[in-house]
Amino acid sequence: MTRIVSRVLLGLSALALGSCYGPGKADSNYPNRPIEILVGQGAGGSTDTFARTFAQFLGKYLEAVVVVRNMAGAGGRIMLRNVGGQPSDGYSLCMVVTPSYINVQLLRAPRWDLEELTYIQGVGGGDSNGLIVPYDSTIESFSVLAAKAGRAPVSVGSTAPGSNSWLLGVLLEQYGGLFELDHVPFDSGIKATMAVAGGHVDLGLVSTVNIPDLVEEKKIRVLAVSSRQRLSYLPDVPTFAELGYPDIVTTARMFLAAPADLPEHILGILAEAASKAVVDPEFLTLAEKRFNACRHRKPSECSRKNLQEPNHC
Repeated sequence: MTRIVSRVLLGLSALALGSCYGPGKADSNYPNRPIEILVGQGAGGSTDTFARTFAQFLGKYLEAVVVVRNMAGAGGRIMLRNVGGQPSDGYSLCMVVTPSYINVQLLRAPRWDLEELTYIQGVGGGDSNGLIVPYDSTIESFSVLAAKAGRAPVSVGSTAPGSNSWLLGVLLEQYGGLFELDHVPFDSGIKATMAVAGGHVDLGLVSTVNIPDLVEEKKIRVLAVSSRQRLSYLPDVPTFAELGYPDIVTTARMFLAAPADLPEHILGILAEAASKAVVDPEFLTLAEKRFNACRHRKPSECSRKNLQEPNHC
């Protein structure tokens, strides 16, 4: 398992070192038709929302139409299997989310290998997960939950095994002592979030991107978040580290990728446009407001160590 993680991280670091270029014939007219970014999560979730925002700016610098297509299911496996079968011509791209896709590869032995993708650019990061309850829940804090968890079953909505929300559940069981959680899987984080807001489950483990509006509407409350520091858009919510659980941390990173063997010329065009998109002031303003995005680094500044750190791209 450690070997697989190392291979995947090495593949991701190759994007920063410029060693992802693959063989193939260059399309001198690229791009001359719409480009599609596949997302392995449902519409309205954190990855989908981020991808749609980023696509606008990627299209701006490519001077092309960039659209997002959701291909949800099986923790991203359906999307990754599909993108692996697409022509490597620069018109079929995807958003790779770590560590969730690495977890899925370790857990499921799927018919795809993250190492085989062509990584173009680290485009975002910093999105974490929150532990939420219905607004009128009697569970007023994490300490109340910890006391309750050992005495009565507690239902918790989250996403598929391997996802970052699922990983938070594993960490809560291992380090937070919540051994009696009754997990209820949902196809997407937004569905899990709405199930909590509707009182259909006791708790939710969801992306923090899904939380602020429902907090403002007094549909849910947030007990804690799994970021390393408090989030700018949830300033009153403590981290698990503040509550005494420094090992309960889950933070997502997102990479723009393509099928294997993307021609060098096309990769260069995509990498240049993506590099401009992630430092566009308007994009950064939206990202900081909506996603707590990480500080983007130039490829020459990135290293394998930086790619393993949640607060770097």
